[in-house]
Amino acid sequence: MMSMTAQEATPGNNAQVACPLAKVDVEQLPDLNVPRTGHRTLCFEQEIIAIGGHTSGFVPTATAEYYANGAFTNFLVEGNCIRGNAF
Repeated sequence: MMSMTAQEATPGNNAQVACPLAKVDVEQLPDLNVPRTGHRTLCFEQEIIAIGGHTSGFVPTATAEYYANGAFTNFLVEGNCIRGNAF
């Protein structure tokens, strides 16, 4: 564990506070099958799921994708249900 020093944001105060840092490993995943923005992402049982959002031209998409075994798989979202066999 590493640490750094930060100053408090109070006027005229030169006090310093230790802030712990943690190492974070980052991995770039493959692109989604449906390019999207404004979507929701969640983690369920160790899998990443991207739901909804907008595609090119700000067109809403009723799809969801989950990441497993190195690839994203598409699902159709109908109302409050995800259609497919991911779960």
